[in-house]
Amino acid sequence: MSQKGNIVFNGRLIFAFIFLLGLSIFIKTAYVQRVEGEKWMSKRDAIQLQVKPLEADRGEILSRNGRVLATSLTYYTLHMDPLASGITDELFAQHVDELAYQLALHTDANLTPGGWRERLKTARETGKRYLLIKKNVAEDELKIFRQFPLFSLGRNSGGLIVEPTKKRERPFNLLADRTIGRDRENKPVGLEAAFDDVLSGQEGKMVWRKIDAGVWVPDDIALVNPKSGNDIITTIDINKQDIVESALLKRLEYHDAEYGTAILMDVQTGDIVAIANLSKLENGGYWETYNNAIGKSTEPGSTFKLATVLSLLEDEYISLDDSISINYGKAQFFEQEMVDAGRESFSMNRTTVQRAFEISSNVAFANLADYYYRDTRNEGQFLKNLQSFGLRDRTEISLLGEADPFIKEPGADGWSGTTIPWMSIGYEVQLTPLQMLTFYNAIANDGKQMRPRLVQEVRKYDSVKKYFKPQIINKRIASKRAVSQVQSLLEGVMIRGTGRDLQPTYFRAAGKTGTTQLNYRNGKSNLKYQASFAGYFPVKNPKYSCIVVINDPKANGYYGSTVAGPVFKEIAERIYSIDKQLHVSESFIPDRLRSLSSELGYQVGQSEELEQIAEHLDLPIDYRTQSEYAILMKDGQENLSLMKRSVVHGVIPDVRNMGVRDAVFALENLGMQVEVRGEIGKVKRQTMKPGSKIMRGGKITIFLE
Repeated sequence: MSQKGNIVFNGRLIFAFIFLLGLSIFIKTAYVQRVEGEKWMSKRDAIQLQVKPLEADRGEILSRNGRVLATSLTYYTLHMDPLASGITDELFAQHVDELAYQLALHTDANLTPGGWRERLKTARETGKRYLLIKKNVAEDELKIFRQFPLFSLGRNSGGLIVEPTKKRERPFNLLADRTIGRDRENKPVGLEAAFDDVLSGQEGKMVWRKIDAGVWVPDDIALVNPKSGNDIITTIDINKQDIVESALLKRLEYHDAEYGTAILMDVQTGDIVAIANLSKLENGGYWETYNNAIGKSTEPGSTFKLATVLSLLEDEYISLDDSISINYGKAQFFEQEMVDAGRESFSMNRTTVQRAFEISSNVAFANLADYYYRDTRNEGQFLKNLQSFGLRDRTEISLLGEADPFIKEPGADGWSGTTIPWMSIGYEVQLTPLQMLTFYNAIANDGKQMRPRLVQEVRKYDSVKKYFKPQIINKRIASKRAVSQVQSLLEGVMIRGTGRDLQPTYFRAAGKTGTTQLNYRNGKSNLKYQASFAGYFPVKNPKYSCIVVINDPKANGYYGSTVAGPVFKEIAERIYSIDKQLHVSESFIPDRLRSLSSELGYQVGQSEELEQIAEHLDLPIDYRTQSEYAILMKDGQENLSLMKRSVVHGVIPDVRNMGVRDAVFALENLGMQVEVRGEIGKVKRQTMKPGSKIMRGGKITIFLE
């Protein structure tokens, strides 16, 4: 065969080989698809893998003193695959009884060891590869389950399927619950929502394996490890939060109110030290269902008079000792009549600006505002002043959902000749409690307005990632002269005015009561009220400002002085008892001491504290006792005597006129069980006679005035 013939032959041979190879592949493929397809598809499904997200640990929310307010804990759901590769028939038969006993001991109490044995056998016989063992298993409990028979063989061999889930826990439950961030449907709100990008971290990726139709289990292979979120340090003081919330809850229950809010703020920094929001539930209890402090704007009523009088003083239209007409507590503005709520003004035709503010005369400040600001040229000046006071802007606190303040503009819908008079006393305007407190805090801070701060810093372990420094909104909302004058007005309210019964025992506070009629447009039927109080303490070098708003009290009064004010007083007195810095900055002052002396004749307490009181007042003490308790008595006009008040072991002491803290301490130190009756104040009466013999463990009741 010629060379050319060989080439042709070889080419045909190669072509035939390729043709036959392709034909055989086609036939094999068709066979596999048509004959063996289901078998190989089932094998593919049996080893099918998926990559799913792996949740990261969410950062913690902590109080300013390091207490955990919210944290993420890992819980586990446990299943069993009775057909796992390491469980032979022999091993299953050998260990099923012991495993059933352990499961009965550590899971559902309704299932006996015999019941668990039947469940395990049935699952293995029927091929059920995803048998539920237990939900919500903690880390320590999981370690116990891993030691059970069969389960101890390991992840794939022993059949224990462990599925982790993250749960957000709040150790203090109700305390600041809404602000921290959980609503009734467990959706994130508050700080959880506002700082979600900081707290959430970065999720990882994990391999999941399919073991049965529709059954996927984690394969413990993290392709990408998650990165935990950062922590945030709040300004909340958990001890003061407890004080604020418990004081508010007590009054809400006593007055059967719809909801209430109370905020405690650090004067110098604007830090929100405590914030409570409690609303009535259908079952009659109270819970933090909505953050009324920032999300609910209402007509503030008489607490707004502070802004009106500050505006008048700033514009130099009035002075505090000016004599003004209040016309026996009544005034007519076009077709609307205004009547004072307090009876004191009904006997007055004229009084001073100072006194009008102390008794909270609506007529006085409506008349003044109408006279000086109703002219179209001056309407804008009043609004301009309110802008300077920060009352027309949101606080921009680091929470979602802050309501806008509502203050009408001249010429806008609803503006009329009666707008200025009614606006001046806190109607036809709407503000949130936080917006009003921010204004009062500026007065306490000598005119410097601070932005409310709820988060101090973002941390990653011990490293500070971001620090939120205190922020000044306005270096001076009004002149020093005007601010000083309204400070004296707020002090006068607590000494001679509507707040005179709210003055704390051991230091002075300043503030203003407010009572708002909510549905005045509906006539006089089914009236509803909102009681409020805003102020600060102590008067000298104020440390804290506070606002209390209680909506729709249905029992035991509705005035700000009797509903909201007592909450402020209790908060102030209880914080005084735990914050020793306040003991140095403020104590009794002469006029308060004279008032107490005329009413009580003497003051009883711990000797050391009473000495500090006298030294703070720069009043001489005739005798310094060495006893633990003493009586501080007025001697003449300005001098004090410190007389011994004995507390003898084995004998019932006389605790009358002591503060409740000192009285309880003295009695409990003698082994007595003490029951306290009354809201707050000094001890007026005790059930066991002073000087009688103590029966250790005996019960004594003290009654507060």
